[in-house]
Formats: sequence, structure tokens, C-alpha cells
Amino acid sequence: SGPYTITLSYVNVGNNTATNVQLRDLIPAGMVYVTNSGRWSVTGSGVPLTDLSGDLQGTAPDTISYDFGSTVAGRVTANISRAQPGQSGTVTFEVTIDANASAGTINNTVTYLYDPGTGTPTPEITGNTVSFEVVTTTGVTMTGQTIPNAPQGGEVAFTNIVRNTGNNTDTFDITVTNISFPLGTTFALYQPDGNTPLVDSTGNGIPDTGPLTTNQTYNVVIR
Repeated sequence: SGPYTITLSYVNVGNNTATNVQLRDLIPAGMVYVTNSGRWSVTGSGVPLTDLSGDLQGTAPDTISYDFGSTVAGRVTANISRAQPGQSGTVTFEVTIDANASAGTINNTVTYLYDPGTGTPTPEITGNTVSFEVVTTTGVTMTGQTIPNAPQGGEVAFTNIVRNTGNNTDTFDITVTNISFPLGTTFALYQPDGNTPLVDSTGNGIPDTGPLTTNQTYNVVIR
């Protein structure tokens, strides 16, 4: 899903001009950076920041060098030339949530450093952490098999591929309903080997696939 906007806010609470204010955001697993989505409040929301390092944008002496993945792989790095006493601003960019992200919490933490006017930058400082909750989604596909013909009274085995398309581990009950086979046809469910009966792993009285992780498949054989 997405895109979602991440906002990095800064303010100079001191009485000296801070220079080389560098905001850093290492994009956490489960989030995907949206190309050319960077914006700086000083240059305006309508002016995209280029994702390549070394491109100075803005008007001197208020400029920004912004990149994604160039200074450090997987990281947004925004180097702001100066922040005068009392001055505040924001750097924003967008992310989407990885289609393969598991349900749970994604924590995103910003860090920063700056030159307080001494000519020596501060050590890297950790800002706040924001939590993003990926909710559970359920989904399943079943790809069946077609067999062109079979003799009367004969036995046919169909392999059906069950895939978990949700973002969490899930178990899928399997039932069979006869809507087109001749009267008297009987059905039995088997595990992938085609001989071991499909079992009820959840205890609800219906045979199932057993637990499948995201994108995991399981072959159900119907004979």
C-alpha cells in the first residue's frame, strides 16, 4: 500500500547558526523508497529533490544536498547548508509498503548531526522512532489441473496448487463439492505424495494444508 509521506522536521533551538545539518533516515525493511519523492520546505513542495548526491538545490546560502542510496545504501541523506537560530524546516519523502512485508510493526528512526559553529560536527544523534503497523491480510489462490479423459470406473488424480497470498502464516481448509462429475463419483483428498490422506491439523473437522507462510505453496491431490 501507499505511498506514505515521511516527514523529517528540524529546528535550531540554539543561538548560533548551525551549518551542515545532516538528516539521515535508513529506510527499514518492509518499506520501499519512492523515487524522486524528496521535498524541502525551503524550496517548496512543488520542487522535487534529485536522488543523486552532489546536486545542490536551493539558493545560496540556503542550499540542500539530498540523495537516496548514494551516500549510504538504502538511506536518505539530506545535508542542509545552514539553520539559523529559531529557524525550522522539513524534509519529506515517500515510501510504499513492500508487497511481501509480513504483518507487524515497522520502526523508522531518524538520526542527525550538525556543526554548531565550532567547525567540528557533533557525533551522530538519534532522533525519535515512529512505528508503522502492517495489518494482517489474508489471501489464497488454488491452481487446478485438467485431465482430458478417463475410463468409466477408472481413477484420476488431480494436483491442485494452493498458494498463500496473504502477508501472514495461515492454514487453509480443503473441501470438495461435486458439480459436474457423474453420479457415483467419489473423491478423496491426499497430501502431495498422492497416497497419504490429507489431515486436519487445526482440529476443526476439515482436512487442511497445514500452516503456509507468505507465498508458500502446497500441493493437494484429489483422487
